[in-house]
Amino acid sequence: MDLSKYSAMFVSEAREYLAQMEVAATQLQRSPSNREIIDQLFRHAHSVKGMAATMDFGEITELAHALEDLMAAFRDGEHAPDGSSLALLIEGIDTLSAQVDAREEGSPPRLAQGIAQKVRDFLSLPGLPIAAEEIVSDQLSEPRAEGGAPAAPAQAAAGAFDVSFRVAGAG
Repeated sequence: MDLSKYSAMFVSEAREYLAQMEVAATQLQRSPSNREIIDQLFRHAHSVKGMAATMDFGEITELAHALEDLMAAFRDGEHAPDGSSLALLIEGIDTLSAQVDAREEGSPPRLAQGIAQKVRDFLSLPGLPIAAEEIVSDQLSEPRAEGGAPAAPAQAAAGAFDVSFRVAGAG
């Protein structure tokens, strides 16, 4: 089947999703634990991936899939959005935009294996889950004595800290 007649539609729709991804990525920088923004980014990456796969645009499919996996890691709490992961997200969105532009111009698309591999490499590293990161920062922000009460200044100065972890959903 000749899909070339759908190329303009792909470019138009992909640009819409990518513009929304750019806005959402900026919002995620300001609010990294906002699940709604993460879900939105996941859905947009998934849509671009599906459209690109239908058009047999392998390089766009590969990168969109990697970004979708990154959002899934954020959503599932496997990694917390931080400076390096958000930089990867933004680089990925910029690369996808350049690939879509190249498809419109009939030029060879910018290769995405480098950024897709960076995302896969990042995801292969152990991450600090979102909930645990928030709990750890709460626990470490104020030294605690036994029983969870704030530590006395002398105890804090001696380096006595009681750090505990709560599991989300556990009573």
